[in-house]
Amino acid sequence: MTFGTIFSFYGNPGSGKSTLCNAKLRKTVFKSGVSVGTGLTTFSESHQDGNNLIIDSPGLADPIKRNEAAKQIESSLKKSITVEFEYGLIINKVTKQVHQHLLSSPANLQACIQMVEKQPLRTLIVKHMSELYDEDNVLVEDKETLDSLNCFLESLPRNFIEQKDVTTVEVKDYDKKVKEMELLMIKLTKQIELEKENNKKLGEKTLKLEADLTQQRLESKESTARMMNQILDMNQKQMEQTAEFQRNMQEQMRLTTEALNKPPVIIEKGGSGPCSIM
Repeated sequence: MTFGTIFSFYGNPGSGKSTLCNAKLRKTVFKSGVSVGTGLTTFSESHQDGNNLIIDSPGLADPIKRNEAAKQIESSLKKSITVEFEYGLIINKVTKQVHQHLLSSPANLQACIQMVEKQPLRTLIVKHMSELYDEDNVLVEDKETLDSLNCFLESLPRNFIEQKDVTTVEVKDYDKKVKEMELLMIKLTKQIELEKENNKKLGEKTLKLEADLTQQRLESKESTARMMNQILDMNQKQMEQTAEFQRNMQEQMRLTTEALNKPPVIIEKGGSGPCSIM
């Protein structure tokens, strides 16, 4: 049977492949939820959606069924899913803080996928949804996530894969690759923590500078107010001294005028006649 488009999901067990498949279909078709020690999907499963086919595959990281998972993935690729092969990468269940860092810095995102031999054409970062945690067969209800997933899948180019071009999926170096990815994630986490600490220190320094500047402005304002008060006091004292001087001058002039206007005083002395004194 020929299909319009085959959407195949590959990844580690427990990474949310079945949930993403159900999100694409907008209904629960593939079993999803809690698993311990091994993934819930142990064989490649598919569901026809109109003219398209959705394929959910088992995870290679499953320590018990890794070889079988590789065979199932190989089988799904041989379904004849006319260009060079391209694929999209979904980074699922990303916590809020890491989600923000990956979206805000392409360098952080590139650090996560630089060990991938063939780089993805496009990458979608899906945030962690607490309502799906530790639950079985729960559909994604977040509209933003559903819309971004559908837009992402529809934006990927269609590839035609001939059965003869599909080779055996090698799993012998899987643990080594996982270890390398884990070391990269540890490095990225440390970088994020360092960036967070630097941002915290920068924020504290900025707050201190703002506080110092505010204090300087307050002190300058107080100093200016004191100076203005001193100037007003000096002006007031000068006015008072000028008024006092004017009053003294007026009093001096009054006394002088009175003295000039007084009649002469005649003092008689002995018998030699009067003597006038001005």
